[in-house]
Amino acid sequence: MKINPDPHKDGFELQPTNNVTAELADLSSAQEVAVTLEGREIKKDAISVFLGQEGLEKIDLSGEHHGMYGFILRNIQHLSHEWKIHESAQAALERGRVLVSIQTDGSDEQIAVVVAALKERDASGIVYWGALTTKDF
Repeated sequence: MKINPDPHKDGFELQPTNNVTAELADLSSAQEVAVTLEGREIKKDAISVFLGQEGLEKIDLSGEHHGMYGFILRNIQHLSHEWKIHESAQAALERGRVLVSIQTDGSDEQIAVVVAALKERDASGIVYWGALTTKDF
């Protein structure tokens, strides 16, 4: 499990494709999800946890830390459903909650396993990010 990793280390990432994201109450809940998923064959290094101001800066929802390209793409997202997801994530982090992003292989089976583990820990705002699409759970 990675805490506040830089999802843009290899270049600006518009969305976390093939990830399931969700809000959890605290780091302890995220650790419990990691343990549950490890028992279901999802490795801990597939789980990123973002918390606090540092987490907000790392995910860079405004795009302003990633040049004109990132800024323009984030502003285009203002026109889509994705922006509501971003606003919710930002508000959650500002309230002291944590945001998790869990990499999947994109299969319905693995997505279902991840979503079930998150629901067991009362996660909210559960979203699967496909290729240019999102699905709320």
